[in-house]
Amino acid sequence: DGIENVDVHWMDSKKFVGMTVYRSDGSVIILLDKSIKIKNESNPWEYVKLGAIYSHELSHALNGTKDPYTEEITDIKVWTLLRSDNELTKWVSDWKPL
Repeated sequence: DGIENVDVHWMDSKKFVGMTVYRSDGSVIILLDKSIKIKNESNPWEYVKLGAIYSHELSHALNGTKDPYTEEITDIKVWTLLRSDNELTKWVSDWKPL
């Protein structure tokens, strides 16, 4: 699907939590801010936040999408689902890592 061709690196940024970089050679890399690294492995909401940001950047990388379209495809769907579905929200809150 192309996912394996998208390198992911951590960055220190005061402005962005994620960034998709298109290189002059045609390759794409995703940069994620270190602030969204999982700090508390038992907090499922840290995984949701990381996943939402990564999926946003991955959509840019794989589809060449630009905002606001990527936001509508990824972020809004993730957060709208969680806000509107109490059972899903409870399921995430109750999730425990293996």
